[in-house]
Amino acid sequence: MIKKALILFVFLYTCFGFAQTNSVIGKCKIVAIDNGEVYYNVKTDSISIISEDLKEMYTDESQMQMLKELMKKVYTNNPIEFDENGVFKMKTGLGGTIESKYKNDAIRNVIIMESKNSLNETVIDEMPYKFINKQLHFIMAPQMSLTLEK
Repeated sequence: MIKKALILFVFLYTCFGFAQTNSVIGKCKIVAIDNGEVYYNVKTDSISIISEDLKEMYTDESQMQMLKELMKKVYTNNPIEFDENGVFKMKTGLGGTIESKYKNDAIRNVIIMESKNSLNETVIDEMPYKFINKQLHFIMAPQMSLTLEK
């Protein structure tokens, strides 16, 4: 009996511990951005241009540094929060805040966002995510993905 209780305890502890570390709920910071044209890694302060058009525009180191500074300004000081009440908040590089409702479909690894468009119509978006090495990889649009860390 004690052996079965111990096995059950270890199983539940492992499940709950895993669920907490892989929860979307909480405040996160952006550690990498891929917008389909540029990949910027905040932690390593490195940048890669993906778009052929941009590669032609940013040919020397000073231009690359300018692009890196722009990416830092737009993305790095903008915390993201998934609160426990189903509200998503993201600070923008312009000093504003994006706020919408969300639901986490943990079975499909999809965050379902509900927001209003410019015509005040409700828009539903499904955004896939996955956890890799305790980082949340979040696909916001077909060509926009963020890597977040708590």
